[in-house]
Amino acid sequence: MPRESSVLCAFGMLMSELKHDFVRTFVSRFGAIDWANLARIIDDMSGEGARQLAEERIPEAKRRFELRFDCRYIKQYHEVSFLVSRELIDGRDTALIARAFHAEHNRLYGYSLEQENTPVEIINVRVQAIGLIDKPHYREESWAGVDASAAAKGRRSIYIPEANAFKEVPIYDGHSMLFGNRIDGPAMIEQETTAIFVSASYDCVVDAYGSFALYQKGREDLVRTCLENETEAIT
Repeated sequence: MPRESSVLCAFGMLMSELKHDFVRTFVSRFGAIDWANLARIIDDMSGEGARQLAEERIPEAKRRFELRFDCRYIKQYHEVSFLVSRELIDGRDTALIARAFHAEHNRLYGYSLEQENTPVEIINVRVQAIGLIDKPHYREESWAGVDASAAAKGRRSIYIPEANAFKEVPIYDGHSMLFGNRIDGPAMIEQETTAIFVSASYDCVVDAYGSFALYQKGREDLVRTCLENETEAIT
Protein backbone atom coordinates (compact mmCIF):
# COMPACT_ATOMS: atom_id res chain seq x y z
CA MET A 1 0.00 0.00 0.00
CA PRO A 2 1.76 3.17 -1.19
CA ARG A 3 2.32 5.80 1.49
CA GLU A 4 0.89 8.46 -0.81
CA SER A 5 -1.95 6.37 -2.21
CA SER A 6 -4.36 9.30 -2.06
CA VAL A 7 -2.43 11.15 -4.78
CA LEU A 8 -1.47 8.21 -7.02
CA CYS A 9 -3.71 9.52 -9.80
CA ALA A 10 -1.89 12.87 -9.83
CA PHE A 11 1.48 11.14 -9.54
CA GLY A 12 0.59 8.94 -12.50
CA MET A 13 -0.13 12.05 -14.54
CA LEU A 14 3.34 13.37 -13.75
CA MET A 15 4.83 10.05 -14.93
CA SER A 16 3.02 10.13 -18.29
CA GLU A 17 4.20 11.67 -21.52
CA LEU A 18 2.15 14.41 -23.14
CA LYS A 19 0.15 12.87 -25.98
CA HIS A 20 -2.16 14.28 -28.62
CA ASP A 21 -4.10 11.99 -30.94
CA PHE A 22 -5.21 12.89 -34.45
CA VAL A 23 -7.23 10.79 -36.86
CA ARG A 24 -8.40 11.20 -40.45
CA THR A 25 -10.62 8.94 -42.50
CA PHE A 26 -8.75 7.51 -45.48
CA VAL A 27 -10.61 4.66 -47.15
CA SER A 28 -8.53 2.80 -49.68
CA ARG A 29 -7.60 -0.71 -50.69
CA PHE A 30 -3.91 -1.44 -50.47
CA GLY A 31 -3.65 -1.82 -54.22
CA ALA A 32 -5.06 1.63 -54.93
CA ILE A 33 -3.48 3.95 -52.32
CA ASP A 34 -3.10 7.59 -53.30
CA TRP A 35 0.35 7.94 -51.74
CA ALA A 36 0.66 11.68 -52.31
CA ASN A 37 -2.66 12.37 -50.61
CA LEU A 38 -1.78 9.97 -47.79
CA ALA A 39 1.53 11.75 -47.17
CA ARG A 40 -0.23 15.12 -47.16
CA ILE A 41 -2.76 13.94 -44.54
CA ILE A 42 0.01 12.57 -42.34
CA ASP A 43 2.01 15.79 -42.66
CA ASP A 44 -1.04 17.88 -41.77
CA MET A 45 -1.69 15.87 -38.60
CA SER A 46 1.99 15.84 -37.65
CA GLY A 47 2.16 19.61 -38.12
CA GLU A 48 -0.87 20.11 -35.91
CA GLY A 49 0.69 17.90 -33.27
CA ALA A 50 3.98 19.78 -33.46
CA ARG A 51 2.17 23.08 -32.91
CA GLN A 52 0.39 21.66 -29.88
CA LEU A 53 3.65 20.43 -28.37
CA ALA A 54 5.34 23.77 -29.11
CA GLU A 55 2.57 25.55 -27.19
CA GLU A 56 3.33 23.18 -24.29
CA ARG A 57 7.02 24.15 -24.47
CA ILE A 58 8.23 20.74 -25.55
CA PRO A 59 11.52 21.21 -27.48
CA GLU A 60 11.86 19.54 -30.87
CA ALA A 61 14.43 17.06 -29.52
CA LYS A 62 11.78 15.70 -27.15
CA ARG A 63 8.99 15.31 -29.68
CA ARG A 64 8.02 11.93 -31.11
CA PHE A 65 5.37 11.01 -33.66
CA GLU A 66 3.76 7.59 -34.00
CA LEU A 67 1.81 6.65 -37.11
CA ARG A 68 -0.93 4.02 -37.12
CA PHE A 69 -3.29 2.59 -39.69
CA ASP A 70 -6.75 1.23 -38.90
CA CYS A 71 -7.17 -1.58 -41.42
CA ARG A 72 -9.46 -4.54 -42.01
CA TYR A 73 -10.00 -7.38 -44.41
CA ILE A 74 -12.62 -6.57 -47.00
CA LYS A 75 -16.14 -6.97 -45.53
CA GLN A 76 -14.87 -7.23 -41.96
CA TYR A 77 -16.72 -5.14 -39.38
CA HIS A 78 -13.88 -4.21 -36.99
CA GLU A 79 -10.58 -2.59 -37.87
CA VAL A 80 -7.18 -3.48 -36.46
CA SER A 81 -4.89 -0.62 -35.45
CA PHE A 82 -1.14 -1.13 -35.87
CA LEU A 83 2.05 0.90 -36.04
CA VAL A 84 3.47 1.88 -39.43
CA SER A 85 6.86 3.53 -39.91
CA ARG A 86 7.05 6.69 -42.02
CA GLU A 87 9.82 5.03 -44.04
CA LEU A 88 7.32 2.47 -45.35
CA ILE A 89 4.99 5.28 -46.39
CA ASP A 90 7.75 7.19 -48.15
CA GLY A 91 8.92 3.98 -49.79
CA ARG A 92 5.35 3.08 -50.78
CA ASP A 93 6.00 -0.41 -49.46
CA THR A 94 2.54 -1.93 -49.51
CA ALA A 95 3.84 -5.45 -48.96
CA LEU A 96 5.56 -4.73 -45.65
CA ILE A 97 2.63 -2.65 -44.40
CA ALA A 98 0.27 -5.52 -45.24
CA ARG A 99 2.58 -7.96 -43.48
CA ALA A 100 2.44 -5.81 -40.34
CA PHE A 101 -1.36 -5.84 -40.51
CA HIS A 102 -1.52 -9.63 -40.93
CA ALA A 103 0.83 -10.09 -37.96
CA GLU A 104 -1.21 -7.83 -35.69
CA HIS A 105 -4.47 -9.47 -36.78
CA ASN A 106 -2.96 -12.86 -35.96
CA ARG A 107 -1.74 -11.61 -32.57
CA LEU A 108 -5.18 -10.29 -31.64
CA TYR A 109 -7.42 -13.00 -33.07
CA GLY A 110 -5.21 -16.04 -33.56
CA TYR A 111 -5.41 -16.11 -37.35
CA SER A 112 -4.81 -14.07 -40.47
CA LEU A 113 -5.98 -14.30 -44.06
CA GLU A 114 -2.58 -13.63 -45.55
CA GLN A 115 -2.32 -17.01 -47.29
CA GLU A 116 -5.77 -16.53 -48.81
CA ASN A 117 -4.64 -13.20 -50.33
CA THR A 118 -7.73 -11.53 -48.88
CA PRO A 119 -7.71 -7.84 -49.84
CA VAL A 120 -6.95 -5.33 -47.09
CA GLU A 121 -8.27 -1.80 -46.88
CA ILE A 122 -7.30 1.24 -44.85
CA ILE A 123 -10.12 2.95 -42.97
CA ASN A 124 -8.34 5.54 -40.78
CA VAL A 125 -4.90 7.05 -40.48
CA ARG A 126 -3.76 8.12 -37.01
CA VAL A 127 -0.88 10.25 -35.76
CA GLN A 128 0.04 10.48 -32.09
CA ALA A 129 2.21 13.46 -31.16
CA ILE A 130 4.24 12.63 -28.04
CA GLY A 131 6.09 15.09 -25.83
CA LEU A 132 8.76 13.50 -23.66
CA ILE A 133 8.87 15.06 -20.19
CA ASP A 134 11.24 14.98 -17.25
CA LYS A 135 9.70 12.59 -14.75
CA PRO A 136 9.90 12.65 -10.94
CA HIS A 137 11.58 9.75 -9.19
CA TYR A 138 10.59 7.81 -6.11
CA ARG A 139 12.85 8.81 -3.24
CA GLU A 140 14.43 5.89 -1.42
CA GLU A 141 14.66 6.09 2.37
CA SER A 142 17.58 5.05 4.52
CA TRP A 143 17.36 1.85 6.53
CA ALA A 144 15.91 2.60 9.98
CA GLY A 145 15.64 -0.87 11.53
CA VAL A 146 12.70 -3.05 12.44
CA ASP A 147 11.65 -1.21 15.62
CA ALA A 148 8.51 0.85 14.95
CA SER A 149 7.94 1.96 18.54
CA ALA A 150 8.81 5.58 17.72
CA ALA A 151 5.70 5.71 15.52
CA ALA A 152 3.36 4.27 18.20
CA LYS A 153 0.64 6.72 19.26
CA GLY A 154 -1.50 4.68 21.66
CA ARG A 155 -4.12 1.96 21.65
CA ARG A 156 -7.78 1.85 20.63
CA SER A 157 -10.59 -0.65 20.43
CA ILE A 158 -10.89 -1.99 16.88
CA TYR A 159 -13.13 -4.68 15.42
CA ILE A 160 -11.08 -7.83 14.70
CA PRO A 161 -12.77 -10.02 12.05
CA GLU A 162 -10.85 -13.15 13.03
CA ALA A 163 -12.17 -12.89 16.62
CA ASN A 164 -15.56 -11.41 15.70
CA ALA A 165 -15.03 -8.96 18.53
CA PHE A 166 -13.60 -5.55 19.43
CA LYS A 167 -10.11 -5.59 20.95
CA GLU A 168 -7.57 -2.97 21.89
CA VAL A 169 -4.81 -2.78 19.31
CA PRO A 170 -1.76 -0.52 18.87
CA ILE A 171 -2.19 2.56 16.69
CA TYR A 172 0.74 3.81 14.61
CA ASP A 173 1.43 7.14 12.90
CA GLY A 174 2.01 6.12 9.29
CA HIS A 175 3.91 9.32 8.53
CA SER A 176 6.49 8.45 11.21
CA MET A 177 7.12 4.88 10.08
CA LEU A 178 10.46 4.36 8.30
CA PHE A 179 12.15 1.87 6.01
CA GLY A 180 12.44 -1.51 7.71
CA ASN A 181 9.91 -0.85 10.47
CA ARG A 182 7.79 -3.90 11.18
CA ILE A 183 4.57 -4.24 13.15
CA ASP A 184 2.55 -7.27 14.13
CA GLY A 185 -1.15 -7.45 13.41
CA PRO A 186 -3.70 -6.67 14.58
CA ALA A 187 -2.87 -2.97 14.41
CA MET A 188 -4.01 0.26 12.79
CA ILE A 189 -1.80 2.62 10.77
CA GLU A 190 -3.19 6.14 10.54
CA GLN A 191 -2.32 8.91 8.10
CA GLU A 192 -3.90 12.24 7.29
CA THR A 193 -5.49 10.89 4.13
CA THR A 194 -6.17 7.24 4.94
CA ALA A 195 -6.01 4.45 7.49
CA ILE A 196 -4.63 0.94 7.01
CA PHE A 197 -5.97 -1.90 9.10
CA VAL A 198 -3.54 -4.77 9.67
CA SER A 199 -5.69 -7.73 10.63
CA ALA A 200 -4.76 -10.45 13.12
CA SER A 201 -3.70 -12.69 10.25
CA TYR A 202 -1.15 -10.25 8.84
CA ASP A 203 1.98 -8.31 9.72
CA CYS A 204 3.40 -5.23 8.02
CA VAL A 205 6.80 -3.95 6.91
CA VAL A 206 7.79 -0.58 5.41
CA ASP A 207 9.83 -0.78 2.21
CA ALA A 208 12.51 1.58 0.88
CA TYR A 209 9.90 3.84 -0.75
CA GLY A 210 7.76 4.20 2.37
CA SER A 211 5.06 1.80 1.19
CA PHE A 212 3.36 -0.55 3.63
CA ALA A 213 3.74 -4.20 2.61
CA LEU A 214 1.23 -6.45 4.37
CA TYR A 215 1.90 -10.17 4.41
CA GLN A 216 0.45 -13.27 6.06
CA LYS A 217 1.94 -14.21 9.39
CA GLY A 218 4.70 -16.75 8.98
CA ARG A 219 5.27 -15.78 5.34
CA GLU A 220 8.17 -13.36 5.65
CA ASP A 221 9.47 -14.81 2.40
CA LEU A 222 6.70 -12.91 0.60
CA VAL A 223 8.32 -9.57 1.38
CA ARG A 224 12.00 -10.45 1.15
CA THR A 225 12.24 -8.45 -2.07
CA CYS A 226 11.23 -5.33 -0.14
CA LEU A 227 14.20 -5.71 2.16
CA GLU A 228 16.64 -7.88 0.23
CA ASN A 229 19.43 -5.32 0.51
CA GLU A 230 19.27 -5.30 4.32
CA THR A 231 20.73 -8.24 6.19
CA GLU A 232 18.71 -7.37 9.30
CA ALA A 233 15.49 -8.04 7.40
CA ILE A 234 16.14 -11.74 6.98
CA THR A 235 17.44 -12.53 10.47
